Amino acid sequence: MVGLIEDIDHLTPAFFRGAGERIYLVGDTLKELGGSEFLKSVHGEINGDCPALDLDLEHRTQQAVLSAIRKGLLRSAHDLADGGLAVALAESCIANRNSLIGASVVLDPAQLDLTHWLFSESQSRFLVSVAPQQAEALEDHFRVAGLPLHYLGESGGNALKIEGAFDIPTSELAAIYYDTLSNLMDKNAGDR
Repeated sequence: MVGLIEDIDHLTPAFFRGAGERIYLVGDTLKELGGSEFLKSVHGEINGDCPALDLDLEHRTQQAVLSAIRKGLLRSAHDLADGGLAVALAESCIANRNSLIGASVVLDPAQLDLTHWLFSESQSRFLVSVAPQQAEALEDHFRVAGLPLHYLGESGGNALKIEGAFDIPTSELAAIYYDTLSNLMDKNAGDR
C-alpha cells in the first residue's frame, strides 16, 4: 500500500540529525527559474516556463530514495520544491527546533551558477544526509539505480554556510522561519 509506513524504523526526518553527516543532492539541477519563488520574491515576476516533469524519472527517483530509507542508509531526506536547494538546506538545519544543526556546502560553479544551484525548482530532486560510514553504500545505491548523486558537504556547526553565497547563523534562520508571521501580526496589532 502506498503511503503506509510498515516499519517505524523507516521514519526519516527532513532535518539533519547530527554533526558530521554527509550531505548529498539526488537528481540534477537545471536552469529552471520559471514560475519559481525566487522570481516572485526577488524580481516580483510570475512568468516563464515551469520546470519540466519527467514522470518516469520522478517515479524512479522516489523509489530509489524510498529504497535507501528502507535499507537504513539515510539519516534525513527532504524534497526540493518551493525555493529550491537554498530553502531545503535552511529547513534541514532548523526543522528540529530543539537541535539546530548547521551545514557547510560547496556548489560547483563550473557546473551551474549559484542562482540556479540555489533557487532552481527542477523536479525529481531530494536533499539527503547519510552517516559517513554509509556514504559509499549510498553512492553505490544511486549508481545502481542510474540516478545522479552530488556530494555537497557536511552537517555541523551553528550556521548554514554555502561557499560564495552566504554564512547565516542557524539561530537567525530559525527566527526568520518561526517568528516572522507572529512579529508581523504583533506589529500590525500595534499599528491600530
